[in-house]
This record gives sequence, C-alpha cells and structure tokens, in this order.
Amino acid sequence: MAKVKFKGITADTIIDIKVSGYFYNKIMTVLTMLGQSVTPQEFAAVINALKDDKEKTSLMELNVEILVALLTEIEKQAIEQNKVTEQEVDVPDEPSDSLPQQDPQSAQ
Repeated sequence: MAKVKFKGITADTIIDIKVSGYFYNKIMTVLTMLGQSVTPQEFAAVINALKDDKEKTSLMELNVEILVALLTEIEKQAIEQNKVTEQEVDVPDEPSDSLPQQDPQSAQ
C-alpha cells in the first residue's frame, strides 16, 4: 500500500487572515440568498437550530452555521480594529411601505 503525505490544519489551530469588506459583503449575499431559497419559516427553523449544540445534519444548517460563524468573527474583529462605519437607512413603518408604488396615472 502506498503512503501519501498531505498538509492539513488541526481543529484547534487559530489562523489569522485578512478579509476585505468586499469579501464580507459576498458572504452576506450568500447567506441572504440561502435564506431566500426557502420559506421564512424554514429559514427561521434553521437559525433556531444554530442555537442547539446538536450536530447539524442538513446541508442548509451546515452552510448557514459556517457563514454565520465567519460573519460573526469578521464583525467582531472589525469592531475591535475600529474598522466599522455607521450608516443610516430608511426603514419602512409597515411592510407594505417597501412595496413599489404604482403611478396613479398609469393605473387608469
């Protein structure tokens, strides 16, 4: 039997990496798209399953768990390194406020 050597990383190894805001935003986009690929109730169940210490069994749970952990660590480091910016956004008072409004003249 032949022997093969490979390089690996043990589970307890901590690795420092640099991450751009662009990469962070791409990860957030992937997480958002995963959430949009199922019903809100299904995604809420996945998020709630993250709170359990049980082993994740579905591909969705595993993906979301990894993305949330990665985003959380990036955000933590960004705050510690004072690399966050505060932004103000408009939030609709009612969910219907965010729907596109129809021009009254085009409705006729």
